[in-house]
Amino acid sequence: MKKRAIVIILIVVTLIIVTGIFFFNQPSKEGILTQDIKVVPLSSEERQQVVVAVISSEFIEDIPKKYPVAITFFSFENGERIFHDSFLIGKQGFLTEGKPEVYLSLHSKYIKELNQENFCEIVQRANKVGDLGFYSESSKVSLLIKYRGMLKYRECIGF
Repeated sequence: MKKRAIVIILIVVTLIIVTGIFFFNQPSKEGILTQDIKVVPLSSEERQQVVVAVISSEFIEDIPKKYPVAITFFSFENGERIFHDSFLIGKQGFLTEGKPEVYLSLHSKYIKELNQENFCEIVQRANKVGDLGFYSESSKVSLLIKYRGMLKYRECIGF
């Protein structure tokens, strides 16, 4: 009788572990875009504002060297999403090559505010109203491991 109870407990524990592994290893599907893409470049002034804001941000120091972050700005025109410039950001600043693990999208209306307010406040406000997108093909567990140095910003980003 004791052996049967032990076997049942082991089966239940194994099922819980397998379910947990399956659940936590699912890639994040938030922010996947399924419509046609129209790209309009940012103005040189907007690009400069982004550069200054990112370089002066405390976030940049905590981005892992091996795992850059891509940020794309967007807006809407006649109900259609318009994409603007994308930036690849790494520990050393802006990168010209690399494969990001995380893709962020932010409404371009926040560019004007980047140098006037705390970056964290802008991101929180954008996230609240749905103006911030997040996508990664990596599982949440993998992202936690790769970006563990950025966990101190979790409240700021809201993920």
